[in-house]
Amino acid sequence: MAADQQKQRKNPRLTWPEAVSATSGLLILLGVLAVLGYDGIVGGDAPPAIEVRAEAVHETRGGHLVQIVARNEGDETAATVRVVGRLVGPDGTTVETSAATFAYVPAGSERSGGLYFSADPQRYALRLDAEGYVRP
Repeated sequence: MAADQQKQRKNPRLTWPEAVSATSGLLILLGVLAVLGYDGIVGGDAPPAIEVRAEAVHETRGGHLVQIVARNEGDETAATVRVVGRLVGPDGTTVETSAATFAYVPAGSERSGGLYFSADPQRYALRLDAEGYVRP
């Protein structure tokens, strides 16, 4: 009987939950390594490309709020992204300007914010521009 116990200790067998856990862990590890390897080989290095769009306009106590979304279509993170909104009249002159700064807009992500105007943005053409960013 002592020989059987020593033999079992030398050749331990995995139970099925242990085998499933070990296999799952190995598959997850291989998947992560494959994704990181693919991104390292094929991943782009395009600079940040910030696109800004208006989502909604709300009347506020002191004027009007334009809710905006800044999306980074590039492959790199942009920091301190300055977005400027301009209300442009029919003759092309700028009636009012408002600005907001986003701390970070990571690659492939969106950030939301708002611009306040005293004039009604629905009465003018609204122009939204990302003016610049800083590399983090």
